[in-house]
Amino acid sequence: MDVSEYLNDLSVRDLLQRVSDDPSVQSLPEYSWFANELASIDEGFKVLLIRGPLIRPEEHRWWRRSLPAVGRTDFVTDVKERYGVELTLVD
Repeated sequence: MDVSEYLNDLSVRDLLQRVSDDPSVQSLPEYSWFANELASIDEGFKVLLIRGPLIRPEEHRWWRRSLPAVGRTDFVTDVKERYGVELTLVD
């Protein structure tokens, strides 16, 4: 996966935020469960991003501000080419 594919995959998180922010969804009895599950998943994702490079400091969506600090060859190479940042290579 390269950076474009990674950023495209983040569109799912964007959609989840739009759902979470929708007043009609917030009025549903299941909303509390949904919000708690999303918060739990987000906590795990934040751990992956906390040590990664900040690429978009002005971005209001926290999940789009940084990249993971590690990646496979295609991702690491693409990040170096696009942002001039070196990530840790993992197999």
